Amino acid sequence: MKIHRACIDSGGGTHITDGDGHEYGQTHRVYDFVRTEGKGRIFAVKGSGRTSQMIKQNMLDKYPNGKVMAQGGLMLYTLDVSSLKEQFFWGLEQGEGDPGRLTLHSSATEELRKHLTSEYKWQDPKTGAWTWKKRHNRNDLLDCSVYALALTDPGFNGGLRFLNGKPQNIIDYNTSAETKSLNEDTNKTQGTYLDAISRMIKQKGSWMKR
Repeated sequence: MKIHRACIDSGGGTHITDGDGHEYGQTHRVYDFVRTEGKGRIFAVKGSGRTSQMIKQNMLDKYPNGKVMAQGGLMLYTLDVSSLKEQFFWGLEQGEGDPGRLTLHSSATEELRKHLTSEYKWQDPKTGAWTWKKRHNRNDLLDCSVYALALTDPGFNGGLRFLNGKPQNIIDYNTSAETKSLNEDTNKTQGTYLDAISRMIKQKGSWMKR
């Protein structure tokens, strides 16, 4: 099976000093890797809170340290991870045959379950605003799942519409009726996805069915 596309979190990390005394960090390394090896299949992404767009594209011409990039620059994709998490867990709750349903592979492990249930939605009693809170620090596989979902979205360079280079008949969940009530449904059932994930760990099926 070929990899259709992938993304790398360009968030910061350990700063490194090269032989010439120049300091750079993980973001710099990710930018360089995507620029040289991405070839239209690997993309640099950055998670953000709620934004006006679920997936926003920004063309960069400088590194975080201000150094100008060589020819070409880099396209950075900023992701509204709050909305994407809501869409992800909403998909896990859908029944057989429902549009947008997400399922887990039969080889899913207990470790995956722990990562996917590492966060929960919490409502501020004063402002009424909903935010995601961590139960524990290890949520790497949840982040990967959300990023993978973003890559399938039509707003991310066509998403699955251009799988295998040909336009596909994929529902645009940014405009569908199901998505319009997504946030409301997720807030009402914020705890039910935990049970859903536990059940799916024991079930067979592909990672994603649309």
